[in-house]
Amino acid sequence: MKNKLFGFGLILLVLATNACQKDVSITPVPERYQKLEKVATLGGLKQMLHHASGAIGITNLKPFGPESLLSGGGPSEVFASFSAEEGRATFGALMIQNTILTPSTYDYYQSGAEERATIQGYFGATQSVKLLDVEGASEAAILVEDIYLPKELFVHDPIERGRDYLAKTSTIHWNPDPHNTNGVFILIDFLPEGEENAGRFNSDFVSHRKLIYTEDDGEYQLQVTDFNKIPDGAYVSLLVGRGDYVETTGSNGRTYLVYSLTGATAWFQVMGNDALDGAQ
Repeated sequence: MKNKLFGFGLILLVLATNACQKDVSITPVPERYQKLEKVATLGGLKQMLHHASGAIGITNLKPFGPESLLSGGGPSEVFASFSAEEGRATFGALMIQNTILTPSTYDYYQSGAEERATIQGYFGATQSVKLLDVEGASEAAILVEDIYLPKELFVHDPIERGRDYLAKTSTIHWNPDPHNTNGVFILIDFLPEGEENAGRFNSDFVSHRKLIYTEDDGEYQLQVTDFNKIPDGAYVSLLVGRGDYVETTGSNGRTYLVYSLTGATAWFQVMGNDALDGAQ
């Protein structure tokens, strides 16, 4: 098995939730993974970059499991929100290839059931994103960008089977995308105050997140050091994802972010190898 740890890092953001209570490590991310870091921040951590006036996210998330067990793959969504001007909507339609979304109050967009089925078919190819302005009867494009929506990602090992144990040296396997040049991220998230962990650990343990970046070649072997500051027996969430990212200046001079993300998530109880041997 390959051991490939290329780096991890988080950007401190103005909208980070409970940042003062989280233990985060700030490590420079290699240039190779700069786009992937933005995808992980926006789509994985659900945090907004402070310099942007809005973001458009095209996502596809599902539980761990092979494609054969997840009929139809995971639900595909589009979410977009922008800084409202003067308390009114300022944009027109948002177009993802041939799919048209109209804004709700304060320039917020979300795909409905009909759009989701169409959007799911867009993954695995480069698609066009267009945001229209509204000025009376005339419409002009605020932004037009192409972005790659990677092939749907499926994790086929390990598979969550009712809170399975996860060895700290487990190998994660997924279906690679040969056209994805940005790599894959793995997010490990430990919340001691969460429902699964509440009351099980003393106050020395605080919320901890770690991002790992690696190549999109279908496997990554976890290392004991990936779980530093996470106690044995703790429940953690894992997110394995890949995507693309574009930062652009609109015709109005403002900065907008466009990102895509496809990935899989699961909950596991982390165990050291010795403890895991005894539990089985």
